[in-house]
Amino acid sequence: MLLSAPAPGSLDKMCTAKNCAMPAGSCAIRSLCREALQCSMNCNKVPLSKIAGCQYLCEMTFGKTSPQYVDFIKCAVDHKCITPTPKDGHCRASDSDSVQSITDMSQIAGDWWVTRGINCGNTDKGDKENGGGYDWYPCQHERFIQTMGNDGKMFWQNNITYCGGSNGGLKQCTTSIIDTVANVSLTAPGTVHHLYTDAPLAPQTEYWRMVSRPHPDWVFVIWCGNTPLLPYNGGIVLSRAARDDSTMPPAVLADFRITAKKFGVEWDEMCMSSNVGCP
Repeated sequence: MLLSAPAPGSLDKMCTAKNCAMPAGSCAIRSLCREALQCSMNCNKVPLSKIAGCQYLCEMTFGKTSPQYVDFIKCAVDHKCITPTPKDGHCRASDSDSVQSITDMSQIAGDWWVTRGINCGNTDKGDKENGGGYDWYPCQHERFIQTMGNDGKMFWQNNITYCGGSNGGLKQCTTSIIDTVANVSLTAPGTVHHLYTDAPLAPQTEYWRMVSRPHPDWVFVIWCGNTPLLPYNGGIVLSRAARDDSTMPPAVLADFRITAKKFGVEWDEMCMSSNVGCP
């Protein structure tokens, strides 16, 4: 008799009982921790390509505010008690593709809105990858700011807000607004490294490669990320001039169409966000 393979992201109960009994017990008596785990288990009901994205939203809406959940997940990951998730998308760019003239974080400081994306979750339309839909979350707002650490030294962060859902603005949110923070730095010209400070599945790291910036207020980014369980990838258009790309200058649009094609993407198939009413 053949046994079916465990679903991606599922817990091996024998492994957790052997290695993570104490954090599992602490989680079991905390309602928020139980809610986060139940949310993750319910993700096994969605199509395979969407499981990782579903579980990510569970972690960020419930799990990250529960210390017991974070402790339990860390233990489960360390002891390999969670079934890994297949990679989501593929990494389309390297540092050599980035805009070489971006050499200081101050050049991209300020507020940016995600107006169009690659990882749209459109597996029902024949896209065999990009199932997480991370680039179509409504209300994706990036804030690159400089702040002071406890050692008195200045460093850069990206303060990020978004919500679960797709295709629109605040009214299309299926979760509350999520806030997350990443410490950021230029690891190569035009390449911004993100290390998230509040990720339950740590380390969560991403490389944002700014592959075109034909205008100071518009940039095309190809990003590649990893958690201990999942490589995930995508690409976004960022604007600090508008909340959508309806007012994108014609020269920028022409450039971005060429850029998208260069990285194996059709511009008109990328998903758009309006960011209406978003904070």
